[in-house]
Amino acid sequence: MKKVNIIFIIAAILAFAAAAAWPVLTSKPFPIQGMRPMVEQSSDASRVLQAVLVAACGLWLLVQPLQKSQPSLRFFQGIAVALAVFGFVRLGIPFGAIFCGFFLVAMQLRVHIQRRACPPVESPCE
Repeated sequence: MKKVNIIFIIAAILAFAAAAAWPVLTSKPFPIQGMRPMVEQSSDASRVLQAVLVAACGLWLLVQPLQKSQPSLRFFQGIAVALAVFGFVRLGIPFGAIFCGFFLVAMQLRVHIQRRACPPVESPCE
């Protein structure tokens, strides 16, 4: 997996974990502007559930033995799309955007697996 994907996943997990814990820790505004509505307007259960979903899906992407097959990555992509749509419609842009990013990471992993499984075909002109 590319380093930028690993950084993205870890940053997403940390941001949502911080947002879930923020109201318990302090009454100051959340430092990430786009996530302030989540922190200020969501219930405690909603914030914790969002953080758990982001952490679970992010950790699944980070554990390489789980992504060795095309079907498992396709299944994950379906979950990511469903959560992205649900996030954009009901929860907020940050949640939807994170799952769009998770979908793209899974797509890159699928392409990488497919390239390893199918060696390049030599051109008959060579």
